[in-house]
Amino acid sequence: MDIKKFWDNAVTYEEYLKRAKRSAEMPETQVEKDYHEYYKLGVQRMQRMGKTYIPDPEQLKTLARKNFKGKILIISEAWCGDASAAIPVITRFFENNEIRITYRDQEPSLINDFLSNGSKSIPVV
Repeated sequence: MDIKKFWDNAVTYEEYLKRAKRSAEMPETQVEKDYHEYYKLGVQRMQRMGKTYIPDPEQLKTLARKNFKGKILIISEAWCGDASAAIPVITRFFENNEIRITYRDQEPSLINDFLSNGSKSIPVV
């Protein structure tokens, strides 16, 4: 598995949110049409969490002591409720790290390596 390929093709959170808004406002593909209401809810969740989440100072101190300098790749889809709530939190908590998001359904070979009890549950960090 070439994780670098997925990293290179992944998007920033800002681009992810922008695409989600576009899918919610003007669905073009069949998936966007089928999941239209979920895209709208996903955008609302991401915006709400982005405004309200405040990282716990003690957790930030613990993270700083670990001196984590790695990159973070998230497998997600904007229509997913769990992902929509989690991704703004992850990006804020790890704001000093480079984070990119790859779409679960774009290339199934990646998510197939991270199944949860046989399910393609997201997000995967």
